[in-house]
Amino acid sequence: MPDVSGKEDVSNKVTAWSTEIPEEGANPVITPSNTKYPSEKLVYDTFQLKGNYLTTQDISGKENTSNKVTTWSSTPSDDKYPSEKLVYDTFQPKGNYLTA
Repeated sequence: MPDVSGKEDVSNKVTAWSTEIPEEGANPVITPSNTKYPSEKLVYDTFQLKGNYLTTQDISGKENTSNKVTTWSSTPSDDKYPSEKLVYDTFQPKGNYLTA
C-alpha cells in the first residue's frame, strides 16, 4: 500500500464555498470547514471578484530598491538613487537648503 501521509483526500476539495441558509428566505451564510480545501480556481475567482488582487501589477515607473544607496560611491551611476537621509545629511551641514 502506498504511503499517504502528507496527502489530502481529494474528496475534501471544494469548488464552491460551503453555505447554509439559516432560515427560509434568508441569504446563504458561508460555513467554513477545517477539513475542506478550496480549488485553485475557487480561490482565484473569489479574489478576482474582490478587486483584481491576482493580476500582474504594472511596475513600470518603479525603482528597484536594490538601487537605493545610503552612502555616496566613488563612481556615480545613473541607476542608483540616494535615500532621503543621505541627501539630508549631505546638504544640511552646508546651510539651510532643505528647510521650508
